[in-house]
Amino acid sequence: MAQPSTSGSDLRMSMPIWDIPPIPRRGDDSRDVVYEAVGRALSYWENFELELACLYATFIGLRPPEATRHPDYAKARIFRERADVIDRGGKGFFIKRSNQELEKRFDDLICEARLAAARRNDIAHGVVNPIWSTASPGIETFMLLPSTYRHKDFDIKARARYAFSSKEINGFASRFQEIQQRVFILTEQIILAMP
Repeated sequence: MAQPSTSGSDLRMSMPIWDIPPIPRRGDDSRDVVYEAVGRALSYWENFELELACLYATFIGLRPPEATRHPDYAKARIFRERADVIDRGGKGFFIKRSNQELEKRFDDLICEARLAAARRNDIAHGVVNPIWSTASPGIETFMLLPSTYRHKDFDIKARARYAFSSKEINGFASRFQEIQQRVFILTEQIILAMP
């Protein structure tokens, strides 16, 4: 399997918006608010992936439904693999149609997409649980936490690597929408720049 692009690898240092935020001091009063935020974030992520599929279709000269059935794309089972396919498609496209400005924007976006995927995975694989505070005994609030079977999401003292209230989840959802819009704009600009 081809290695993912290292273009924009310095972007990781300048993208704290995709870092895990500090654990909130208080959760949400209703678990339904957290569930709603999870659904919103995952729907926005799926829209983002659809936009990336349109970009890939542009790179290989097919319509999006045909591009997603292309053998390379169709066999990619997880986002990391799809990102690698899209990255290779972009590299091939820009070798044939050199445009350094658009290529750099693509490299930055695919790098950022890989960072964003980590937060999408946290949201998709988390579970909504009650949280009790020693400062407010008897008051139950709710947050999204890693599932206990995901040992990598806990430190040696069994502390969760992340806990998100609806505020943090909705923040990521908004960022998923924003990056989707940037992919849409880039795709349109690539199409307009083609002879």
